[in-house]
Amino acid sequence: MAPAAQTRDPAPLPGIVGADPRFVAVVERARTAGRVLVLSGEPGTGKRTLARALHVARTGGADGLVDASSLANVASLGPGVTVVASDVVDLGGGVQYALANALRSDTAHLVLCTSSSVAESVSAGRLRADLVSLPGTVVEQVPALRDRRGDVPVLVEHFLATFCSRRSGCVKGMTPTALAALGGYSFPGNLAELRTIVERAIACGQASALCMNDLPDVVRAVAPAALAEDDDAPLPTLLEAETDLIRRALARHEGNKAGAARALGISRQRLYDKLRRSGLR
Repeated sequence: MAPAAQTRDPAPLPGIVGADPRFVAVVERARTAGRVLVLSGEPGTGKRTLARALHVARTGGADGLVDASSLANVASLGPGVTVVASDVVDLGGGVQYALANALRSDTAHLVLCTSSSVAESVSAGRLRADLVSLPGTVVEQVPALRDRRGDVPVLVEHFLATFCSRRSGCVKGMTPTALAALGGYSFPGNLAELRTIVERAIACGQASALCMNDLPDVVRAVAPAALAEDDDAPLPTLLEAETDLIRRALARHEGNKAGAARALGISRQRLYDKLRRSGLR
């Protein structure tokens, strides 16, 4: 008797991060698409990133990825080409006609992204039916980030590695309370918003780990009261804490050193000494 065939997990797609079952199922079904894959979902959910990853997995490289908005010569499209429409419904009839011709060339693959309902767009005449009716076409809705909150920590880790590899002395992680605050946020901008949050936090962060104070106001505003104070944040040095206190006192007294010194309970001369030591002007 021949040994039973062993099933193997599919190779990971480059740049695609997440273990949420619903998201993983969408990705795996997208792999089975024939020449046409339709990805719907809210803006910022990573539809174009998924399209690129699928192309790289299919062809072995990023060459041959064509933006539908620049599609000019259908005859030049070959078997290794993937045409990606960022939002096919918004491209209009002319580009959709060119995409339909690309299908008739019997070579190129199409990945049609849209933030609109596919069925409603076809019914309203905003999306050509022949673009989504070819045998083997797969239509999938990419879930919003709020529907896969369990992936937030691994996505944060991914974005930290992405941005910190480009600079030295970068942060090493994020505190548990900051992660918990992100996990409770609704992310109306989805993955694109999380990516921006992490990038800006890295640029502004002052410690080895990002903490609550490094997150934008919209995230901290909806965080539970128990997370309002980030006890996991690394403590500042005495010099850092003293410098921050002096800066606040000067700001409150509009730069008046005598007033700042009185508020701090020290002499003006001692304040001058501390200003020189800290480098404040």
